[in-house]
Amino acid sequence: MEKPKTVYKYHKINDHLYDLLVNGQFWFSHQNDLNDPFDCKYALSDSYLNSILKKSTEETFLELQKHIPELKDVPLDNIFEVVFPKLRSNGWMSKFYNMLFGKMLGWNVCCFTTNFLNEIMWGFYADNSKGVCLEFDLSSTKELNEKLLPVKYTDTFPVINSYEELHEALLTKTIAWKKEEEWRILSNVTGHLPFNKSSLKTIYFGCYVDNLTIEGFRKLISKNGYEPVSLKKLQLRINGTTLNFSDDPTSF
Repeated sequence: MEKPKTVYKYHKINDHLYDLLVNGQFWFSHQNDLNDPFDCKYALSDSYLNSILKKSTEETFLELQKHIPELKDVPLDNIFEVVFPKLRSNGWMSKFYNMLFGKMLGWNVCCFTTNFLNEIMWGFYADNSKGVCLEFDLSSTKELNEKLLPVKYTDTFPVINSYEELHEALLTKTIAWKKEEEWRILSNVTGHLPFNKSSLKTIYFGCYVDNLTIEGFRKLISKNGYEPVSLKKLQLRINGTTLNFSDDPTSF
């Protein structure tokens, strides 16, 4: 799929937004902090899981044989017969997946969309149209643009057969989220990653954002080394009539 020229990021007006703009950096959320509890979750196929368990058991047992003489003549197959049922038990598998998705091993995500007029996202991610939607052209931030990938929507829970299939699983969400039209960047590091400030092209303000706030953002952008950025405000139209919640010449 061809990458979009521009992507959008909805945001509440809060300290995190000011940090994003002042420092020119995106925040990557850990997979367990995402609003969809199934996001970035996956299962391991039986064959893949068995290969992982077998390899780890073999490595552990061979290391023990070096230090415990009594184990030198014990066949490895006997160990598998004893250990495998315990490792495949529900209690141990729960611990295994908690470790796999935990803070130490889990993945981190920065999310974008291709639609700045998504009513649901204005309500959910932009504080009921009191927030903003940022437009980025990430082609000027090559290291991020190269990692920008589309999310696939399906009702089939991802099951991987190898480590090579992990990436696709992390880009899979259920059909219920399809309207978000999401593209995302994955990282194995929680925290901030910088973007080129020339990537920011437009800030769209929700229809409930007042002029004083918009003017504050105009000054912030000017002060923090951005190239000219368009500031636009959404208007609410009902049956051809525009409802102006505040008079702002940048409205559209």
